[in-house]
Amino acid sequence: LAMIGQYAALLAGFSFANLSSHELSAPEDGLLPYGARLALGLEPGDDPDDQGVLGWSWASWLVQLLSVLHLVTSAVGMVFHLWCMSIAAVTTILGAGLALKGPNEQAVTTATAHFAVQSNEALHHFAQ
Repeated sequence: LAMIGQYAALLAGFSFANLSSHELSAPEDGLLPYGARLALGLEPGDDPDDQGVLGWSWASWLVQLLSVLHLVTSAVGMVFHLWCMSIAAVTTILGAGLALKGPNEQAVTTATAHFAVQSNEALHHFAQ
């Protein structure tokens, strides 16, 4: 379980590095049309014929869609790895204490059963 936690921490670090270094590229036509930028009080730009999203080609749409999909999947992966890491850390730290200092003679059995359940849960979140 400790090894799964280490691998989850490593992969979460890779996901964070990926998310922090990613730069979104805006298409040539921009995001908002010229009239919408004027209405919102933003800098309107130079070309009054800018259509914004409405003027994007299919290639621009595909690039933007894949970029957002990449960011979302990286963020979800990082969340699952951090969750797996926290499960592994808490179970590893508190599991031995529960087995050794339990309130009754069933403490070892209870700790072993809890450790097995948490190990399966950590493997489940690591595999996602």
